[in-house]
This record gives sequence, structure tokens and C-alpha cells, in this order.
Amino acid sequence: MHAAGAFWPWSVGAGAPAVGPVIGSHLVTHAPVSFGLLNWFRRGFITAPVAFVLGLNGYGKSSFVRK
Repeated sequence: MHAAGAFWPWSVGAGAPAVGPVIGSHLVTHAPVSFGLLNWFRRGFITAPVAFVLGLNGYGKSSFVRK
């Protein structure tokens, strides 16, 4: 399972800040994609520490959130 595949077709660009744990790789450039909800909030990249994770059963949503 590739966590970044969950964002397709809205994958994070390679120029996104590398703050937080690596959650996968960019679908085109294969560069590492990082995302840490609280880290991004503390640095002002996002205005509220809120996320919504949606997926089918058994695809690692809980593991992704704990990562």
C-alpha cells in the first residue's frame, strides 16, 4: 500500500515542505512526500489542525493517522 496514492489525483507536489513523517512518494517524481498535521499547523502552513481520512476497509487508515 502506498499512502500517497490515497491523494491521487491530488498528490502533493515535490515542492511541498518536508515537514513531518514521510507518508509515501510522489506519483510522478517519486520524491518523498511528508505530512505532519500538527507540524504543519505550528509552522503556519495550514490554518487549522483538521484532517479527514476516507478509504475502504483494510487499507491502513488507522495506521496512516497514527504515523
